[in-house]
Amino acid sequence: MPDDIFGDALPQSDRPSRKRQLTDQDQRTPGQRFDDILNYPLIYDLAELLPPPNSVGCPRGYPHVPYLLIAALMTATGSKRSALGTLSPKQWRALRSAVRRHAGRRAAILLPAEAPSRHQYLYAEDKLLVTSVDPLQERIERHVVQQALAQGLFPADAPRSGRAAFPYMSLVTCRQV
Repeated sequence: MPDDIFGDALPQSDRPSRKRQLTDQDQRTPGQRFDDILNYPLIYDLAELLPPPNSVGCPRGYPHVPYLLIAALMTATGSKRSALGTLSPKQWRALRSAVRRHAGRRAAILLPAEAPSRHQYLYAEDKLLVTSVDPLQERIERHVVQQALAQGLFPADAPRSGRAAFPYMSLVTCRQV
């Protein structure tokens, strides 16, 4: 007779793992992550939301796109210093060719031959990215919602109750109506 109505519990070693096990094919190498970031179209859309350069004063050394790409690289590398350190001359050439493919020849021509220094990035982050955080965040949220809808995460006929677990559910329900 079992100890309880459900029977004897399986030993821990015999229980199936609930976590999804990643295989080697699921892992992305740093080089693949770099290429994924360079070819992500949202980065180039976000660059258009940043304010144009001032007509007076010292001109910017770099267009908007490299600063956004470096900010995105921080998610793959873990820090600003390592993101800027990954921009070797070979990867800077790859960045320039990606900018040419996605943003056009004019944007690629504006890129200098070398990657920005850490000081140049920090200055651009304070003066350019931080001041534009609201329109950037709004565009990213819209993109996230569109991705979720395209993936079928929020079917229109699914029951909903109370506050949604997904923070953008209010945006999703507004767009479905």
